Amino acid sequence: METLEQDDYFFRAKRIEIPASITAVKFYKKFGYDYKNGVNEIDDEQLYRLEKFR
Repeated sequence: METLEQDDYFFRAKRIEIPASITAVKFYKKFGYDYKNGVNEIDDEQLYRLEKFR
């Protein structure tokens, strides 16, 4: 994650959105991602939507 967040695309973005499985949520939260719009529910694809603002 640290390497990916050094990418030019990351630096140009104001917000990053990540679809995460239930087992990946804790991992992404360690890097500052949180539930998109505060919604802590799985979507139709059985994924959580996480986001991080820069």
